[in-house]
Amino acid sequence: MEPHRPTKRRANAVAEEAEDRLSALPDDLLHSILREVPLKYAVRTSALSRRWPRLWLRALASSPVLDFSDRDFARCQPAAQAVATVRRCLRRQAKRGAALDAFRVAFRSPASGFKSDIVSWVAAALARGAREVAVDLTPTRWRRAIGDDWGLMDVDESAFLELPADLFRATNSLVRLALVRCSLRAVPLGAPGLLRRLELVGCLGVMDFWFIVPALESFVFHGDITYFGADSLIVNFGATAPALRDAYLSIIGFVYTYTDPDYYEAHCFAYYSLLTCVAHATILTICSVGLQHIDAARATAATMDVTEQQRLLYLLRNPLIDATLAFRMDLPNLQELQLLMPSLCDDDVDRIAGFFEFTRPPIMGRLFIRLSGGKASCASGGGGGTIVGMAGEDEDDAYIASNSDLVLDHLKFIKLVNFRGTRCEVHLLEFVVSRAPALEQLVLVTVEGEGVLGDEQMKIVQDRVMAMQTASPVFCVVVCRHSEDGSRSPAHTRFYHEE
Repeated sequence: MEPHRPTKRRANAVAEEAEDRLSALPDDLLHSILREVPLKYAVRTSALSRRWPRLWLRALASSPVLDFSDRDFARCQPAAQAVATVRRCLRRQAKRGAALDAFRVAFRSPASGFKSDIVSWVAAALARGAREVAVDLTPTRWRRAIGDDWGLMDVDESAFLELPADLFRATNSLVRLALVRCSLRAVPLGAPGLLRRLELVGCLGVMDFWFIVPALESFVFHGDITYFGADSLIVNFGATAPALRDAYLSIIGFVYTYTDPDYYEAHCFAYYSLLTCVAHATILTICSVGLQHIDAARATAATMDVTEQQRLLYLLRNPLIDATLAFRMDLPNLQELQLLMPSLCDDDVDRIAGFFEFTRPPIMGRLFIRLSGGKASCASGGGGGTIVGMAGEDEDDAYIASNSDLVLDHLKFIKLVNFRGTRCEVHLLEFVVSRAPALEQLVLVTVEGEGVLGDEQMKIVQDRVMAMQTASPVFCVVVCRHSEDGSRSPAHTRFYHEE
């Protein structure tokens, strides 16, 4: 016999009872409750009574934060209705004269007819003195590839929101600006001296985006620096930000087949140029594709004479690069480095080693390495998903260790996430721990899902690491699962290529 199911009439009765209980509360109390409720839940209350839309719109319009960034807000109603809701809230708040501290909005693939609305919302928020503006137009589906390429982004410019040239010219109070899937080709960002956090994700026209932000403390960049058909291939910060604390530079998922060698060369030097602009940061996150570009830029520069290098530097228009240094780079303030490695092969290990040789960070104390949580990828040398045995079983284990006099004498903490114990991972660990005489703790967080390590395998990993030839006489090795990890996390914990 089937279990008793509530009838539609019964369900309606329950809803009416809930409405009666809630509606019995005073408006002021309901208003204060709704101000603390996430927008998606407030919107759903509209189904309870005609009274509720008026209440939550009133609550939202009086709030200093207009946050429409919840994906469920746009998903649970037609796009035109969502746009009308945002427009109504902004109008009501302006009419009430309420302060506006933050304006955030997110839509999936908005219709072209609504783009002008979004621009007008941003302009209105800036005019109202908003300290934070976030616009996220991530498309419904980002085209992704499986394997080392880690995805291709559609560069159809019609899908991007074109920001007008005069949007940021007026004096404003902006402290945080976050843009996803916008076109910046016409935008010269001024220097009011207030902007402290800038986030650019999947945006067009970054090479033409000129910004002078002396107060900038945090910079996030995830996307492609150059695009086919662009008028210029320049990433220009104008002037470096002396207050910069942290920078996140990732181009994972923005991979193209370069038929023009000159374009590939310009692409590599553009990433290098971007990195030099944030080289004075204390916290830095970079990616495997960026390491590849840096390596290619250095190799190309080594074949150039002084005249060719000077010509290239002129094209980059970056005063922070000195041709007399043969494209060396200093990271004088770097205390924390995070490497995003969606794949790890012998070449990747070599590039990481080359990056440390290239930069030799003098005071780096923390190193985080994040591997892919999916299927292991090790393009050369095997070891894609197997645990490496005890020391001495692999004759190539020390092939990096003898190549350098590099010493990372301030490095005290290393954390590798999604560890499998592959040959390439072990090589990388051996390279780092053999150059860290002050190392105090090594944390290996094992991969979940496919390739998960059992207790016996985790013990093998720990024994193997303890048997390594290390520079530090005593350091603690922790091998754990994600659920067991209680160690410190990196400053950057949002990984855009995994979203």
